[in-house]
Amino acid sequence: MSKVYVGCVVVALLALVAVPAMATPVTEAEASADVSLTIEEYCEIAYSGTTFSITLSGGASGGSDNHSYSAGANFSAEITGSFTKPPTPSPAPGTWDWKLENDTKSVTFGPGTHPGSVTVSVEGVELGDGNGEWTGGDMTITVQAAPT
Repeated sequence: MSKVYVGCVVVALLALVAVPAMATPVTEAEASADVSLTIEEYCEIAYSGTTFSITLSGGASGGSDNHSYSAGANFSAEITGSFTKPPTPSPAPGTWDWKLENDTKSVTFGPGTHPGSVTVSVEGVELGDGNGEWTGGDMTITVQAAPT
Protein backbone atom coordinates (compact mmCIF):
# COMPACT_ATOMS: atom_id res chain seq x y z
CA MET A 1 0.00 0.00 0.00
CA SER A 2 1.18 3.36 -0.73
CA LYS A 3 1.52 6.14 1.73
CA VAL A 4 -0.78 8.25 -0.41
CA TYR A 5 -3.49 5.58 -0.34
CA VAL A 6 -3.21 5.15 3.44
CA GLY A 7 -3.29 8.90 3.89
CA CYS A 8 -6.49 9.16 1.80
CA VAL A 9 -8.16 6.41 3.83
CA VAL A 10 -7.21 8.17 7.09
CA VAL A 11 -8.52 11.51 5.78
CA ALA A 12 -11.74 9.81 4.61
CA LEU A 13 -12.23 8.19 7.99
CA LEU A 14 -11.63 11.46 9.79
CA ALA A 15 -14.18 13.12 7.54
CA LEU A 16 -16.76 10.46 8.41
CA VAL A 17 -16.08 10.86 12.11
CA ALA A 18 -16.34 14.62 11.85
CA VAL A 19 -19.74 14.51 10.14
CA PRO A 20 -21.76 14.09 13.37
CA ALA A 21 -19.97 17.07 14.85
CA MET A 22 -21.28 19.14 12.01
CA ALA A 23 -24.90 18.05 12.61
CA THR A 24 -27.51 20.44 14.05
CA PRO A 25 -26.71 21.04 17.76
CA VAL A 26 -29.17 19.73 20.39
CA THR A 27 -30.57 22.75 22.23
CA GLU A 28 -33.55 21.15 23.93
CA ALA A 29 -34.37 17.83 25.57
CA GLU A 30 -37.10 16.63 27.89
CA ALA A 31 -37.99 13.77 30.16
CA SER A 32 -41.19 13.03 32.03
CA ALA A 33 -42.09 11.26 35.27
CA ASP A 34 -45.31 10.20 36.98
CA VAL A 35 -46.66 12.41 39.78
CA SER A 36 -48.73 11.05 42.67
CA LEU A 37 -50.24 12.30 45.92
CA THR A 38 -50.82 10.22 49.05
CA ILE A 39 -52.85 11.66 51.92
CA GLU A 40 -52.60 9.57 55.05
CA GLU A 41 -55.51 9.17 57.47
CA TYR A 42 -55.59 11.89 60.07
CA CYS A 43 -57.88 12.79 62.95
CA GLU A 44 -57.85 15.14 65.94
CA ILE A 45 -60.05 16.01 68.89
CA ALA A 46 -59.73 18.59 71.66
CA TYR A 47 -61.81 20.03 74.51
CA SER A 48 -62.39 23.76 74.82
CA GLY A 49 -62.09 23.39 78.60
CA THR A 50 -59.89 21.15 80.67
CA THR A 51 -61.87 20.41 83.85
CA PHE A 52 -65.39 19.21 84.50
CA SER A 53 -66.34 20.67 87.87
CA ILE A 54 -69.65 19.99 89.60
CA THR A 55 -70.49 21.83 92.80
CA LEU A 56 -73.60 20.89 94.77
CA SER A 57 -74.94 23.42 97.24
CA GLY A 58 -78.08 24.01 99.25
CA GLY A 59 -78.88 20.31 99.63
CA ALA A 60 -78.92 19.66 95.88
CA SER A 61 -78.86 15.97 94.99
CA GLY A 62 -77.35 16.33 91.54
CA GLY A 63 -75.76 18.54 88.94
CA SER A 64 -73.80 18.55 85.74
CA ASP A 65 -71.07 20.30 83.79
CA ASN A 66 -70.76 20.60 80.03
CA HIS A 67 -67.77 21.29 77.77
CA SER A 68 -67.60 21.69 74.03
CA TYR A 69 -65.10 19.92 71.85
CA SER A 70 -63.97 20.05 68.25
CA ALA A 71 -63.15 16.96 66.21
CA GLY A 72 -61.91 16.52 62.69
CA ALA A 73 -60.98 13.65 60.40
CA ASN A 74 -60.31 13.08 56.75
CA PHE A 75 -62.34 9.84 56.87
CA SER A 76 -65.71 8.76 58.28
CA ALA A 77 -65.19 8.84 62.02
CA GLU A 78 -66.90 7.98 65.28
CA ILE A 79 -66.60 9.84 68.58
CA THR A 80 -66.94 7.79 71.76
CA GLY A 81 -65.87 8.26 75.34
CA SER A 82 -65.05 6.68 78.64
CA PHE A 83 -65.65 8.01 82.12
CA THR A 84 -64.20 7.30 85.56
CA LYS A 85 -65.87 8.99 88.53
CA PRO A 86 -63.63 10.76 91.04
CA PRO A 87 -62.00 8.07 93.23
CA THR A 88 -60.18 10.18 95.80
CA PRO A 89 -60.33 10.16 98.83
CA SER A 90 -62.93 7.40 98.29
CA PRO A 91 -65.33 6.82 95.39
CA ALA A 92 -67.50 9.90 94.93
CA PRO A 93 -71.11 9.46 96.08
CA GLY A 94 -74.09 9.41 93.74
CA THR A 95 -74.82 7.94 90.36
CA TRP A 96 -72.54 9.32 87.67
CA ASP A 97 -73.06 9.41 83.93
CA TRP A 98 -71.88 11.16 80.78
CA LYS A 99 -73.31 11.82 77.34
CA LEU A 100 -72.47 13.49 74.06
CA GLU A 101 -74.52 16.27 72.49
CA ASN A 102 -77.01 13.82 70.97
CA ASP A 103 -77.80 12.24 74.39
CA THR A 104 -75.90 9.08 73.44
CA LYS A 105 -72.38 7.77 73.89
CA SER A 106 -71.32 7.89 70.23
CA VAL A 107 -71.52 10.27 67.26
CA THR A 108 -70.46 9.60 63.68
CA PHE A 109 -69.38 12.26 61.20
CA GLY A 110 -67.03 13.02 58.38
CA PRO A 111 -64.94 13.43 56.59
CA GLY A 112 -64.68 17.00 57.84
CA THR A 113 -65.03 18.76 61.18
CA HIS A 114 -67.52 18.20 63.95
CA PRO A 115 -68.20 20.57 66.86
CA GLY A 116 -69.91 18.91 69.80
CA SER A 117 -70.26 18.81 73.55
CA VAL A 118 -69.89 16.40 76.48
CA THR A 119 -71.93 16.51 79.67
CA VAL A 120 -70.84 14.83 82.90
CA SER A 121 -73.55 14.51 85.56
CA VAL A 122 -74.17 13.14 89.02
CA GLU A 123 -77.53 12.36 90.65
CA GLY A 124 -78.63 10.74 93.88
CA VAL A 125 -76.29 12.52 96.28
CA GLU A 126 -77.79 12.48 99.78
CA LEU A 127 -77.18 14.55 102.91
CA GLY A 128 -75.79 11.45 104.60
CA ASP A 129 -73.01 11.33 102.00
CA GLY A 130 -71.31 14.16 103.86
CA ASN A 131 -69.32 16.98 102.34
CA GLY A 132 -65.90 17.22 100.83
CA GLU A 133 -64.11 17.28 97.54
CA TRP A 134 -63.55 14.24 95.34
CA THR A 135 -60.87 14.42 92.66
CA GLY A 136 -59.11 12.28 90.10
CA GLY A 137 -62.02 11.44 87.81
CA ASP A 138 -61.53 11.32 84.06
CA MET A 139 -63.67 12.03 81.00
CA THR A 140 -61.90 10.88 77.83
CA ILE A 141 -63.30 11.39 74.35
CA THR A 142 -61.89 9.48 71.40
CA VAL A 143 -62.20 9.88 67.63
CA GLN A 144 -61.49 6.86 65.45
CA ALA A 145 -62.54 5.27 62.18
CA ALA A 146 -66.29 4.67 62.07
CA PRO A 147 -67.33 1.02 62.08
CA THR A 148 -68.28 -0.28 58.66
